[in-house]
Amino acid sequence: MTGAGRWPGWLAGWGRGAACALAFLLGVGAGVLEAQEPLSVFFLEESAPLRPGFVAFLTGLRSGLSSRAPAGFELYPESFDRVRFSWSEHGVEYEQWLMRKYRLRPMDALVASGSNSTVLARRLQGQLWPGKPLLVMTDSMATWTNAPGANEVQLAAAMDGEGTLELALGMCPQARRVVVMGNIMRGYESWERRFEEGVRGTCAARGLALERWPTMQMEAYKARLGGLGRHDVVLVPGLALKADGKHVNSVEVFPELSRASGAPLFVVSDSFVGHGAVGGRCLRFARLGEEAAGMLASMLRGEPVTSRVHRGHQVMIDWRQVERFGLETRVIPPDAEVLFRRPPLWETYRTEVLAAAGVIVVQGGLLAGLLVQRRRRRVAEERVAESEARFRLLVAAAFDGIVVVQDGLIADANDAFLRMVGCAMDGVAGRRIEDVLPGIDEGWCEPAPGSAMEPRALEVRTGNGQRIHVEVRARKGMNEGRPAMFLAVQDVTEQRRLAREAGERQAELDHVGRVSLLGQMASSLAHELSQPVGAMLRNVATALRELAEPEPRVEELREILQDVQSDNRRARGVIDGLRALVRRRRGHAESVQLGAVAVEVAGLVTSDARVRGIRMEWELEPGLGDIRADRVQVQQVVLNLLVNAMDAVDAAGAGRPGPGGEARAREVRLHVGRHGDGRVRLAVSDSGDGFSRESMERLFEPFYTTKAHGMGMGLVLCRRIVESHGGSMGVGASRDGGGQVWVEFPVEDEA
Repeated sequence: MTGAGRWPGWLAGWGRGAACALAFLLGVGAGVLEAQEPLSVFFLEESAPLRPGFVAFLTGLRSGLSSRAPAGFELYPESFDRVRFSWSEHGVEYEQWLMRKYRLRPMDALVASGSNSTVLARRLQGQLWPGKPLLVMTDSMATWTNAPGANEVQLAAAMDGEGTLELALGMCPQARRVVVMGNIMRGYESWERRFEEGVRGTCAARGLALERWPTMQMEAYKARLGGLGRHDVVLVPGLALKADGKHVNSVEVFPELSRASGAPLFVVSDSFVGHGAVGGRCLRFARLGEEAAGMLASMLRGEPVTSRVHRGHQVMIDWRQVERFGLETRVIPPDAEVLFRRPPLWETYRTEVLAAAGVIVVQGGLLAGLLVQRRRRRVAEERVAESEARFRLLVAAAFDGIVVVQDGLIADANDAFLRMVGCAMDGVAGRRIEDVLPGIDEGWCEPAPGSAMEPRALEVRTGNGQRIHVEVRARKGMNEGRPAMFLAVQDVTEQRRLAREAGERQAELDHVGRVSLLGQMASSLAHELSQPVGAMLRNVATALRELAEPEPRVEELREILQDVQSDNRRARGVIDGLRALVRRRRGHAESVQLGAVAVEVAGLVTSDARVRGIRMEWELEPGLGDIRADRVQVQQVVLNLLVNAMDAVDAAGAGRPGPGGEARAREVRLHVGRHGDGRVRLAVSDSGDGFSRESMERLFEPFYTTKAHGMGMGLVLCRRIVESHGGSMGVGASRDGGGQVWVEFPVEDEA
């Protein structure tokens, strides 16, 4: 038998020797590899040469060496052929013959395979090539004979019997018995013993029966294999000898054994796969040769190389045998090499299938295309009709007016638009759009189709002469295959009326607020007016007495009249200020000096402050700038803040202790100054009790008040007025623990 059957024993035979030889050749040394002469490697194999496994090993070895030995190499293989000859009878003569043959032939490295070959190689090394590297190929690190020399390494490559058995049991879950048959070549009995020990341990752990068949003739093997069934698994470590001791060509006899067997055959060597074996976790001899080449190259470069065990086993499967025995395939690992698996129909006959499909497509293409095109056209026409009907229904049901304009003329309009302008369709169809909606023409539309412009407000005269306010939005599109402009027209007359009324109601509310404040200050304002009026009366009485004198004093009368005029102006100023606050008016924005307005309003409440026993202070920073606001509304805000501050002081009571225990002063402070960039702040502080956490959070809520008789609307109105002028409003604490309310406005020239 050639490589497949003997490769399990190649470790004991020529295959192992060849791997060692070539591996050592590659490892001559850095200087040897760089030499111009080809490497000379002596290879000594103990068993028979030229098995398939050995050929695969040499292929991998030569491939690895070709890239590592620039000058090439020469291999000198020698085989004792222990399969046919006895070492005890011919070993000494064989050694003497090698000594004479190679005594004048220098070698760069030696490789030995087999126990006897290793001993002989060491003798040749010592006598003919002292100091040259020696690579020993063996089946296990434990079988290294004698102690290795200083320049000797080992590459062990054992057969994975346990891994193959695990794979076999996974693919044959119904197996109850494991049969081990076959043998290996002489000189490798230790490997066979270790193989059987590993298999025996696995069977014991799984509770399986193990049966070891002795060496038989081929016919006897066939007979016994034919008696096996689905509950059996056969392991074949190798086929080297028959019962009569003669050599067997394993590749030739293995297919016959497989055909005769009633159970699947599993192997540990890639030489048997494809010749009737299911497969197994196999030793790949080509990979072993490549690894040996790498070790030889490292040895020859002088690099440190340690002995190692080859790990390049791979699961190999013959798919034909899997289908024959109906084996389980889920346990086959993804990286396994599967041979003879029939590809799917599509992969096998892809060209034929594509050709047939092409013929069918070509023959039926025209008819199918015509039918499909006809159907698509009919469906498209129906969809277009449905879309147009749906569009017209939506347009007709829309609350806003919709107008379609083409070439500047009204092409269509919905009922809402016709009701809006008070015309029938005949009255608007074909008319220019600017005649119906002044300010709208073809040039007014969005720059890009699909986007809408901001609405445009227009005033339109209806058919009955009534004027309405509308907002118009435009969008470009296609109508019946032609460019068109679609206008959405919304009647906003009622919205504007409601907005106008809301503004008027707000103005009324502001007016009520101002009047309410003045009502609270009625007594103080009366006192403020009584002073100039009383002074005028006294001055008039004095003037009348002076006129009754025979010689009235003209200068004295002039001074009296000037005082009367001054008091009149003072009273008139108070009355004009009250009239401006009370009068109903429309808001008017103008340039206002916030500080001047604050002082003016403070003057109105000064008398009320004196009556209450409250000291009024104000401070104005220079260069504040003007704000853009309604003067009366700003006055209302300042007046409200000052009155609220005085009410807070009254509510706190007199003589309340200050921060240092002293009596707290009753005072209201008004400060106007810059705050940040481009803003002016007016702050009103009081010496009252300040704001609680709850009141600070709710102070600007409608109808929330901290006063006993308050309405809770004053600060709400103030905040609305301030924010309508782009300002802001807030509350806090004053420096003496009281409350502070502030408002900010943007400066006109910096806003």
